[in-house]
Amino acid sequence: LSLTPIMDPLWRIIGLGRAKEVALTGRIYDAAEAERMGYVSKVFAEGELLSSVAQIAKDMAGYDRAALAETKRLSNVVLNQDLDTSMRTQEWLFRTYIGSADNHQRIDALQAQLASARKK
Repeated sequence: LSLTPIMDPLWRIIGLGRAKEVALTGRIYDAAEAERMGYVSKVFAEGELLSSVAQIAKDMAGYDRAALAETKRLSNVVLNQDLDTSMRTQEWLFRTYIGSADNHQRIDALQAQLASARKK
């Protein structure tokens, strides 16, 4: 039995040390520990999954669509790049979309909200 097919994608998600532990021990992890180690990105309370995911989707729907699409596409691309190329790609993404009109509107709205909260 070779662990290589199991290890390759797993170490990219949770790191090599943790991936070795998972593969070599076969230990079962509870949800909280899986979240802490990065194996899952979020754990929801029982019965709250659908409403929580709907809220995440609603929040994302308010973001710049081009930035979301490019982030999704490039997140898959950078997995196969060396570190230097990956960092340059991510820097380009940040610089390209941080200056978007949609992003400036969100920043302005947040600043107004914070200023209003300080006055209270």
